[in-house]
Amino acid sequence: MKVSERLERLGVEVYCPVVKEVRQWSDRKKKVTVPLFNSYLFVQVEKTNVSLIYEASGVLGYLNWLGKPALVRDSEIQTIKNWLDKEGIDEVKVAQLQEGDRLQLKNGQFQGKEAIIEEIGSKKLQLILPEMGWKVTANIQDVL
Repeated sequence: MKVSERLERLGVEVYCPVVKEVRQWSDRKKKVTVPLFNSYLFVQVEKTNVSLIYEASGVLGYLNWLGKPALVRDSEIQTIKNWLDKEGIDEVKVAQLQEGDRLQLKNGQFQGKEAIIEEIGSKKLQLILPEMGWKVTANIQDVL
């Protein structure tokens, strides 16, 4: 969150979505505010000012997609903001899916079944359903 403050001082429009997480110390538990996406910020700059970002200490680079800085639509940022602003969201944990992970299917005809991720594509997962002895392909948004 310090990099976010440095960028703001440079006049860059920054969005760092944060959530509360419970952290365990040896003697206590405490709710702390942490970035939703660890090590990532959303910035809005004109193409002519892209190099301005590197003036802030702690910035390593842009997240790239197909060799260019990744673009996030305003509507996608607004969706994150709306989701975080909803009442009832108390604690959030973002994790990267990895091959070999086990998960409980949340939607679809296999809802409630345990699956093992065999392969991860950009929009689909290859899953093994050990209980049924099947291998299936599922859309990521339908599974989680």
